[in-house]
Amino acid sequence: MKIDRPIAIAVMLFLTLVAVVWLLIPKYKEFRETRYELGRVEAEYSSKYEYYSEISKIFSELQKNEEGVKKIEDALPEKTKISDLMYFLQKKSSENGLIVRNLYLTKISDTGTKSKIKEIVFTIDLMGTYSSLKNFLLGVENSARLFEVNNISFGNSDSKTVTVSSVKTTGGSQKQMSVSDQTYSFKVEIKTHSY
Repeated sequence: MKIDRPIAIAVMLFLTLVAVVWLLIPKYKEFRETRYELGRVEAEYSSKYEYYSEISKIFSELQKNEEGVKKIEDALPEKTKISDLMYFLQKKSSENGLIVRNLYLTKISDTGTKSKIKEIVFTIDLMGTYSSLKNFLLGVENSARLFEVNNISFGNSDSKTVTVSSVKTTGGSQKQMSVSDQTYSFKVEIKTHSY
């Protein structure tokens, strides 16, 4: 039996085509899926690399500005001790010549937003002069911690005579000078924050 040559070539081409379709197309599909998965992993790696490089850059900038970050941490500390705040307010008032009659915590509450920041309000009853109050408020304002004065109430005045040290005159004699200074009672409401 003799096989016709063109038919044999056609059958061989058909069998080769079937073998290619049968064997290579599944491998090609697997190759495409693997290439797609590789592209996805590369994109994920690239985005993570960019994210971590950005964090690294920000971290190095924060380390360069460590003093500024420290000021922010002092202004809004993570954990606030009420006793430390009360001590600070008492210290500032006595440094500026005020007498603390009462110092009490008015309220501690959340700010109402989704953040964890708490609002702390103190009320201080003070006694002293206007200039002492002004210096106290400037001292509180210039502190590292963020304070906000909500309210200041003024009370009655008490007249007080303060004797100043003796002063020499041109003739060599000494005189006593007395200065009349008014003391007032103040009620100051101060608010600060912590988280």
